[in-house]
Amino acid sequence: MSLPVQPASGLVRSLQATIDECFAACLPAGSVVAHVGFPNHWNTGDPAIWLGTQAALARRGCTVAYQCAWQDYDRELMARQIGSSPILIAGGGNLGDLWPNHQVFRERILADFPDNPVIQMPQSICFEHERNLDRFRAACARHPRFHILLRERRSLALAEQSLGASVSLCPDMAFALGILDRPEVARDDVLWLLRSDKESQDVMSKAAPGGHIRRDWLELGAEDAAAAQAAAALNGHIQDLVGTVRASPARATTLFAALNEAYGQLAWLRVDRGLRLLSRGRVIATDRLHGHILGLCLGIPQVVLDNSYHKVSSTFETWTASSAITRWADSWAQADDHCRSLLGGIAELSP
Repeated sequence: MSLPVQPASGLVRSLQATIDECFAACLPAGSVVAHVGFPNHWNTGDPAIWLGTQAALARRGCTVAYQCAWQDYDRELMARQIGSSPILIAGGGNLGDLWPNHQVFRERILADFPDNPVIQMPQSICFEHERNLDRFRAACARHPRFHILLRERRSLALAEQSLGASVSLCPDMAFALGILDRPEVARDDVLWLLRSDKESQDVMSKAAPGGHIRRDWLELGAEDAAAAQAAAALNGHIQDLVGTVRASPARATTLFAALNEAYGQLAWLRVDRGLRLLSRGRVIATDRLHGHILGLCLGIPQVVLDNSYHKVSSTFETWTASSAITRWADSWAQADDHCRSLLGGIAELSP
């Protein structure tokens, strides 16, 4: 049975409320927590997830006492900061062996903190090798207080069948940002935001239908020079703070307040750059999950295609198929047709 069509604004608010309900079920109000796995890269979706998690934690009245990227993790420092408090591992699409650094970090957290509650923020699962799945299943079995949130039903079913862990369904944390203001006026009819990495189903082609140039937010252009310079400065500041807090653990609480602010500034810098890119299009065509999600938060009509392991289609089927401004496409030709249709009827669409 199909879902009733609804405006994007109502759908985003509903999913934001669902996230808050999920947090209420697994995290006591006012908790002190660690939030680990900061995404220090230009894929806009991951810093949007990070910021959405921070927003949901603030609504829950939680205090973040420790943050880190996987490269800067310090077990002893984290233990001093949080004691027996819950640990939240960043959400995204890296649960599995497709992006191994994140999975190694996840398993290290489980091994280093066997007695703390550990909550995996909403993830999608992709294991290509059974031995890696077996290793993670064993890590789950050794940690009795590990709970995994999955952001779509395909991954939920995989977790239920294969991991033997405590699991539940929760929307992607970028929805926790809610409705977003469009930062720029559209200048192109269609923005083709398409993956250029190993999750693409079409990594060889550089041209979208009709000769349009495809963009990916992993690829920085000349217009991104100022943002890249600002990000480099913030990264230098973060590394200085990390070094200082390790050298002066007695000042950790004060220094972590500054570190948390710097992480937030860096994440917003990258999200703002991504929102400006999305806003260039009157219509978005994308196989990036967060091109879809952030496009909904901005209220931009869009055509959505799948990625290599179907997390986009599963998210669409689980949460967003009712969107009045979204069309699904199974091919380039169908995506092009839908874009033309959306452009023709754009005045009638309700954001």
